[in-house]
Amino acid sequence: TSWVYSCVTAVSEILKQHSDIDLVVQSTPGSTVHYGMMASGELKMGSGYNPTDYWAWNGIGALFPESYKGEFYTMIPLARSYFYVIVKKDSPITKIADLKGKRVFVGDPGSAQAAGTQDVIKALSLEMDQIMTDRDEGFEMLKDGRVEALMYGGAAPYSSILAVASDIDIRFIPMTGEEQKSITEVAPYYFAGAIPKDSYDFLDGDIDTVCTYQNIVVSKALDSEIVYTMTKTLVEHWKELNSIVAGTSDIDPLVNINNSVVPIHPGAIKYYEEKGITIVPTLHP
Repeated sequence: TSWVYSCVTAVSEILKQHSDIDLVVQSTPGSTVHYGMMASGELKMGSGYNPTDYWAWNGIGALFPESYKGEFYTMIPLARSYFYVIVKKDSPITKIADLKGKRVFVGDPGSAQAAGTQDVIKALSLEMDQIMTDRDEGFEMLKDGRVEALMYGGAAPYSSILAVASDIDIRFIPMTGEEQKSITEVAPYYFAGAIPKDSYDFLDGDIDTVCTYQNIVVSKALDSEIVYTMTKTLVEHWKELNSIVAGTSDIDPLVNINNSVVPIHPGAIKYYEEKGITIVPTLHP
């Protein structure tokens, strides 16, 4: 039921319709397991997430005690993911620093969401009562007052936020430029950005925050010509994906590919360079 599953399913259908490549979409616990599955040959490609890409490549944190460097590569970005700090509209919390000492939902236990939130908490030196549970329960806890705030990453608009906003009035807490800088120094897979005001009808302006990317990663063993064909097909039918999956329209693969945090597959590089895109040296395998 996740956004990523629906997006990857749409990607699969576009590839089936517009190329001779056939794929089988397999449900998994999420991107945290994909790198090991590609290394063992169980998967040839999967959804990726810049934070987990970075941790898996470098063997960082409890989720990735071993490095999968060289076992996978980036193929194409899918959507920008925004870091949300959400409170009820009548909450006395008006800035990030006000979260200190508060009861805050920070993500699903053992998830990439929760791990990424920990880097934000560390960067901002926030001391608070952290609540970890599944996503749906976390949003319910904000609605009924069991938590005072919620920290989560997702596209704009994001279905869970739209759902909670239909039941209660909410606000997003913006980040200062200094807070954005502190986070990107601790977690280089984040970059400064803003939640667009037209993403939600209750916004009066853009909300400054940090962002990252959802993407597709592929096994190092995947044939370069196949990766070239998949990359070309998806870029050429990008508007079709936009019409199916909300959140993909704020990405232009030809512009955003250099925001990857691990090297790009040689087959994908071949296509991007044919389109006149210079891939930065650090993203070449």
